[in-house]
Amino acid sequence: MPPRRRHLSPKRGLPQRGPRVLLVADLASAHRARHPACELAAALADEFDIAVFGAMPAAAAAAAGLARRVRPLPVDDSELAVFDGALPGGRGRLFAVDVGDPIVLCRAALAAARAYDRWPAVLHAWDVAIAPVLAMAAGVLDRPLARRVASIRGLAGDPAAIRVAIAAADRVILPSPRAVDAFGRREIAGELAAAFAAAAGKLRGIRDGIDTTQWDPARDLTLPARFDARDPTGKARCKEALQIECGLRRRPRTPLLACIAPRGAAADRLREALAAIAAIPVQVVVRLPPGHPAASALVARADALAGRVAVRCDADDAAVRRTLAGADLCLVGAEPYDPAAVAQLACARYGAIPVAPNEAGLDDVLVDFDPNTQTGTGFCFDGTDPGALVDVVRRAARAYDTPAMRALVERVMRIDLSWRSAARRYRDVYDDLLTSQSAEARAS
Repeated sequence: MPPRRRHLSPKRGLPQRGPRVLLVADLASAHRARHPACELAAALADEFDIAVFGAMPAAAAAAAGLARRVRPLPVDDSELAVFDGALPGGRGRLFAVDVGDPIVLCRAALAAARAYDRWPAVLHAWDVAIAPVLAMAAGVLDRPLARRVASIRGLAGDPAAIRVAIAAADRVILPSPRAVDAFGRREIAGELAAAFAAAAGKLRGIRDGIDTTQWDPARDLTLPARFDARDPTGKARCKEALQIECGLRRRPRTPLLACIAPRGAAADRLREALAAIAAIPVQVVVRLPPGHPAASALVARADALAGRVAVRCDADDAAVRRTLAGADLCLVGAEPYDPAAVAQLACARYGAIPVAPNEAGLDDVLVDFDPNTQTGTGFCFDGTDPGALVDVVRRAARAYDTPAMRALVERVMRIDLSWRSAARRYRDVYDDLLTSQSAEARAS
């Protein structure tokens, strides 16, 4: 079904009928509009009249296929160029302005909303820096009060801004279901624990999805061979090619563990554990982006383990795909409760079994492998010390090349990590807010 056409306002150059759900997000890091907020909106566009309003450099907006509107958008005492187009998949709308200040983005989003003949029923601030838009919207007295949603994408932000987001929102979205409980504990959230605990009724834990059309080994032209869950034979060729590329010994029956851009404590834990993991024996490939803070320490450790461990500072998209396709296991190297951990689960699509700390907050996706019942979707471990990582990798190596492990690979490749899966939980949040809004309107 093609996207519904809307008439354009001659005054503003924007659709006359505004979206029922408006997401506001900083899209500066998005590649061709492939931002989590855009992916979510596209997945929900068949069920909601939804749009994303975001900050994006003009050059990036043009590269994403967005068209510049003829008429600028008045914001305070200035005018901003507005870029407009469809969300990924052609459904839903995306509006972008070239601004760097989150507060200016908030004001621009509300100015755009005022240009419509319908105020959004749900306003969703995608991260803490943009949460002031929720309080600003509540101060617009000549429009109906929108239901307000704030996404808190982790605990690394300004504590004061996180408190503002919690207070201003009707619903607060956390990175995973596990985070709903964890963020109320002082050992996890520190001084913010009381604020989260007091707002427990608002909290919802929803993990991100991934673009399963982009992460698909059956169609990935960057791989030496393609494969899928039904026919994984091409994965062996990918493993051999990765061993050759990274200077590892060609050992098809030795497990190969990959890790993509480990961060913070995860990088330190891996560095300390490398020698013990290589002695299991397990081969290791670490991909880092140029300038990664842990690069020099990891490279130095790998040099002492040549032939068994390789660290490459070239984590471009193609290199990451080749690594996941060739790996048997993949260490999730994100910080605790970091939405980036979900993106690292793209390894599952490529048949690399996730190895993840329970603190990653992926418990709605990963269940620890049990060789007795032959159930599970990964290898999970508790604790932050290197010994816990070595133990779980040793456990995975014992299961390697067994019928139970081969069944595990097939099962993991079939996990639904798509945005459509994640969107079902967001749909429930939006539906609940819209239902309560309608009930209040009838009562008044």
